[in-house]
Amino acid sequence: MKKILFYILFVTLYLFPQEFKYAWLTDVHIGNPTGSNDLISVVSHINSRNDLKFVIVTGDIAERGRNYQLDSAKIILDKLNIPYYIIPGNHDSKWSESGTTHFPAIFKDNKFAFQYNNTLQIGINSGVLWRGGGGHFTPEDISWVEEQILKAPKNIEISFYAHHPLDGDVDNGYKILNMLSKYNVKSIMVGHGHSNHILNFNGIPAAMSRSTLSNKALWGYSVVKNCKDSIAIYEYNPKDNDKYLYSIHKNNLNVIKTDSTDLITYHSTLLGKIDLGKTINSNIVYNGSNLYTVSFDGSVYCFDTKAKIKWTYKSNDNYLSAPTALNGLLVVGSINDSILVFDSKNGKITNKSVAGGPITSRLTTIKLSKNSYGLITGDSYGKLSCFNLSNLTSIWANESAKGMIETRPLFYNNTLTYGSWDGFLYNIETKNGKTNWKWTEKNNIYYAPAGSIPCTDGKAVYVMQPDKFVYKIDLASGKTIWKSDKGNGWESIGISKDKKKIFARGTEGKFYILSAADGSLIKEFDLKYGLDITPTEIVEDGGKIVFGAKNGTVFEIDKDYNFRPVLFMGNSRINNVVRIKGNIYSAINMDGRIVIFEIK
Repeated sequence: MKKILFYILFVTLYLFPQEFKYAWLTDVHIGNPTGSNDLISVVSHINSRNDLKFVIVTGDIAERGRNYQLDSAKIILDKLNIPYYIIPGNHDSKWSESGTTHFPAIFKDNKFAFQYNNTLQIGINSGVLWRGGGGHFTPEDISWVEEQILKAPKNIEISFYAHHPLDGDVDNGYKILNMLSKYNVKSIMVGHGHSNHILNFNGIPAAMSRSTLSNKALWGYSVVKNCKDSIAIYEYNPKDNDKYLYSIHKNNLNVIKTDSTDLITYHSTLLGKIDLGKTINSNIVYNGSNLYTVSFDGSVYCFDTKAKIKWTYKSNDNYLSAPTALNGLLVVGSINDSILVFDSKNGKITNKSVAGGPITSRLTTIKLSKNSYGLITGDSYGKLSCFNLSNLTSIWANESAKGMIETRPLFYNNTLTYGSWDGFLYNIETKNGKTNWKWTEKNNIYYAPAGSIPCTDGKAVYVMQPDKFVYKIDLASGKTIWKSDKGNGWESIGISKDKKKIFARGTEGKFYILSAADGSLIKEFDLKYGLDITPTEIVEDGGKIVFGAKNGTVFEIDKDYNFRPVLFMGNSRINNVVRIKGNIYSAINMDGRIVIFEIK
């Protein structure tokens, strides 16, 4: 009898699923002037209903990704009388002082998967850690999605959720689309656009929802009704009571797979490659013999110049910052307030300490005296610290900045120059950490000189801000000498070996060379790499400028201003490119792919 009842229940739920409704919220933006009150109104109204089974929240929970903003959102969402499932968006990752670790800490995860009736509701993060300009799915999350699908009953109906649209906003969105096309996917739901739209991604029906914000309208949210043959979308706001918008028809699929070629050697020879399959926010570092990097999950890697692993170390911390190598030592710093020093040859730990704050800056070393070196760290609170490299004792700390330090400080003439997400550029003394000056043209987090790595000609320092200006600032006084919009860039800047030219990678597929004397345009290149606001350091080495772009392509510009793509290493942001010797280079991307190549 029990078997018969179970069979009847199975047939009822899975072969003839019951209709159900749920609430869909997105782009909450706690920290926006109306964000908290709007979300309180939404939660209150959902609690007044008895027809909704659960709530899905698809990203941009906090306006600036700050911990206290996420905490405020959780307090409000926890008042829901029904379960809610939540993923982050780009606003939750771009300025996250926790390196995006706070979100899963308070919400228990940054992804979700659960079954309801004969449906699998599954969502993952598309926000990129400390990077703007579109989304990206991590290799770990892509694998996780398929694992969840394979664990679910065969032919279960799949609804997939992300913050960004998958039609170009997510650079590797095709990987999820190709994978979902193998299974019984019925819909894709996204936010980001703050408006209601019916969409289609490679033949898979999709929808975008309005924001909960009431900025230019009324607060509100979407109601989703899952029916036998369709998924209907409604909008609730104080004026319209579940106004019908459109339906996604479950049998209206004509899936088109996207070519997934992820390695092309245009004008180069591949000498070595390794795919770690891990999220890497760090640069790759070369010390003259080996290459080093760290992954977000706490791994430290040493490679030879053929991309073969020589040693690894696994910690319980999270690494976002580029390590530094000096005098046979490799130093790494974590967002979890730890510093580890390794023997760079064999990976044995020679020293360890706490930093006194979550390390968010790229690590650097400075010479303090003839036989003494300092380790410089910047943290998420704005503190820049100097430690004695030999024993990790504290020498000084500067707390002038009031925002996260992300960049690698520029060390020149016994001073350090660095930007902060409080909107200022700082110059301090290396002997005692005293502030010499702080500079800003636009005291605004959105235009802060925080992602740009400063460069210098010895008399002035150059930075690029997200206001698309290049600035030349007097190194002694902190006064603006000139500013130029000819670079049309974001945060990627460099200086020539002769100190006469400034390199600026533009935001719309163009590369610029400016005069260091007055900021005038010397040369413009149209490289056609698309929108790119990923910060990177532009270095001239061996008479060439070799750099990576967001679209995964490595470019070369030679001394005669000829340019060409030399390598495509996959649809993932390239963190940096380093020269090993001659025409041999190494590059690393955010998906943990490391390549060694020789330019022809």
